[in-house]
Amino acid sequence: YDEWKVANLLTRLALKEPGENFVDNEYCRKWGADPSPGWQLPFRWDDIDYEPVGENDTRGVPREGRLAMKGYTTTVEFHQLRSTLGEYVLLSGIQRPGQAVFEIENDAHLDN
Repeated sequence: YDEWKVANLLTRLALKEPGENFVDNEYCRKWGADPSPGWQLPFRWDDIDYEPVGENDTRGVPREGRLAMKGYTTTVEFHQLRSTLGEYVLLSGIQRPGQAVFEIENDAHLDN
């Protein structure tokens, strides 16, 4: 599930930010299958703005298959979009605890 969420995040960025954003990418519909030659990120993977054309047309990143890339790049960063996506998916807005995790766990055990 985590990998699928990251794929959604990167897909959303790639479809909004200019350029070929996925570096050395490949996609296979099923695990263990050969990658689809010449694969490019389809617009229908945008689960927010893409409008399906017919009843068999789906939107959003598929939950099956394997998407691989060596990196992500862009010529122009959309900072507001990145900030919004970061708030939705990442813990970047949460303050760092005043203690290390093991100290918090130790303190919790002392109270019991």
